[in-house]
Amino acid sequence: MDNQTLIYALYLMSGLLGLTLITIWILIYRTKKQTDMIQKSEAYRDASNELEERAYCFKHKHEHAIGICAVCEVGLCEDCQKDYETLHFCPQHFNTYTESEWLDITEVKTTPDNPEKGLFIYDMKNKLYKENNIPCFVMTHYKIDVHGDQIESHIKLYVRLNDVEKVRASVNINQDSSDPEELQ
Repeated sequence: MDNQTLIYALYLMSGLLGLTLITIWILIYRTKKQTDMIQKSEAYRDASNELEERAYCFKHKHEHAIGICAVCEVGLCEDCQKDYETLHFCPQHFNTYTESEWLDITEVKTTPDNPEKGLFIYDMKNKLYKENNIPCFVMTHYKIDVHGDQIESHIKLYVRLNDVEKVRASVNINQDSSDPEELQ
């Protein structure tokens, strides 16, 4: 075999190796993309099921929900929804709300530039209720900042007064904390 044939053979082999590597990369990429799509579709399906459950009353399955409970977030029909000021409750949590003293344990101010800043409060609320069975609710107050020409949202998490220390211990919260990093 002469040198020119050997060079052509090396070029051909390096080209085939390159094509093989590209093919492997494409297969890995497509597999990862399909896995991501499956995970997203499962998350979408879970969220869709949760929303569908809230679309109907938790007690009267044939009745469309007109609201959700501020504490347990179940769907409520007109007969089941109990209102107090601007909050909606299921019958059980209406009694809990009216028979208890409540304290806001954290507050976050958000603006149109940083609305995601308050999401940790909703996550904390869900964790406290779903994992620790501690009744709590989130309330948002809106203020207009005339000088900055924007609306501020003040998001607060409320817990029963007798649960405050247990909550602070379980989420490592300072009394006046509004920093998500301090609430972990």
